[in-house]
Amino acid sequence: MKIYSKSIRLVALAATVVVTGGAFAAFNMDATTAATITYASELKFLTDTMTLGDGGKVNTQLGAGMSGSQSRFIRLQLTNAAFSSSAASAPTTAGSLPNTGAFATAQQVVGGGTGDTFVVYQLTAQASGQRVEDVVTMYVPPLKSISTASDVVVNYKVYSSAELAAEGTSTPLYTKSVSYAKFATGMKVTATGNTAGDAQATVVSQYKSFAANTAASSANTGLLGTLWISTTDAKGRDGSTAVTLGELLSGSTAGTLLVSGDFSAASSVFLGTSTCGSANAGVFTASSATVGVKQSATITLPTSLASAPYGSVAASAGYLCYKADGTTAIPRATAITGQLTLAASSSATVATPAAVTLGNVTRDGTTLQAPFVQTTAGWVPRIVLTNTGTSAASYTGTVTAGPSNVIGGTANAVATNASLSGSIPAGGQVIIEGTAFPTFTQSPRGFIVFDIGGVNSVVNGVYQLVNGTTGSITNINLARPSNAYGTAIQ
Repeated sequence: MKIYSKSIRLVALAATVVVTGGAFAAFNMDATTAATITYASELKFLTDTMTLGDGGKVNTQLGAGMSGSQSRFIRLQLTNAAFSSSAASAPTTAGSLPNTGAFATAQQVVGGGTGDTFVVYQLTAQASGQRVEDVVTMYVPPLKSISTASDVVVNYKVYSSAELAAEGTSTPLYTKSVSYAKFATGMKVTATGNTAGDAQATVVSQYKSFAANTAASSANTGLLGTLWISTTDAKGRDGSTAVTLGELLSGSTAGTLLVSGDFSAASSVFLGTSTCGSANAGVFTASSATVGVKQSATITLPTSLASAPYGSVAASAGYLCYKADGTTAIPRATAITGQLTLAASSSATVATPAAVTLGNVTRDGTTLQAPFVQTTAGWVPRIVLTNTGTSAASYTGTVTAGPSNVIGGTANAVATNASLSGSIPAGGQVIIEGTAFPTFTQSPRGFIVFDIGGVNSVVNGVYQLVNGTTGSITNINLARPSNAYGTAIQ
């Protein structure tokens, strides 16, 4: 018996419907390293399709030798995928089932319909027989993935009978399984705070404008941070090039960005260039109000976002900017968060990203806190503010009443002197005596927050309690809260 090597060609199913645009070699199941493709998991492969190899060409060795005129049955099984069309649409560009040159006969015997996950072929060897190493070439139509939660696997099995091949569970004469497709996230969202520092309101402007070092184009505009929407290395539908935002996002609208924070001093919040010079994504006046305080703004993302990473769109329009109205004091220590709502294309499903911190608004003065003050009979309270700088520093103390009891109790309020203000001389002190302390409607206790127009390193404060009977003194340093916020990255 003469055994020789040859190429065997089978057309398993039609390949007339091809939606890919990439160039492929055949999918070789015997390659040392499988040519597994990682697709963007957002793409809808349940309704749209992916194509195996070069127009559906799959190569593998026969795997089991055949004597002259002997029949074998090969089963091509898919895991997590199904055929998108059937053999009924043959012939294809690859021709009908060949029965000359490679095999005496080759015919489809079971499976292979639209929606099926397997097909079985009967091969009859030529009189000279077939070798184990002979190459079998099959053409399959585009596949529809059932789920992006697991791999698409191609399984090739050789059986001695049609019954065993149709059943597919018995031990085959030869088997080979290769992962054809994996799935991974194709889009990522990154938010980074201003690398030059927080958008900082200046004490010299009475906190009505921002410092020049915040990369703002004007004194009343502060750069908060950057928003980047881009793609990963996952492949697009053609399986050869990286996925684009155009494949994932709608061409008519890319979505919206809801920014939240304290915008009580803002005239607008917008996405612009790195110098906040222009609003490439459009300006939205922060008019959403709760108890008179602007708390959110919705910004429409540009449609050009659907074709490129946000940072490369419209002169790098991925920078979130805060424009102050110039008349209202910018609140201290405010974190600005963002929630994206993205509009997916018809061929993709895009998850809603988690909310991120886009930036922070701070003040360049000093904040000191007296977390607990009281005006109790027999005790003399006072607060001492010290300024070791070379310039006078203005101060404003805002008083908030505590409850009448430790937990619960009748509501308490500040009756008089709810605000304490003045100026600390250069190299001097201000002593706020207990007689200037506020009075309360219920229990005589609360807390005071001082905003001081001086550099943090030269301003200090002490809360002092003097026992009117014994003269004993207790000094407690005023708390100095941190304005630091972390950078959020998704």
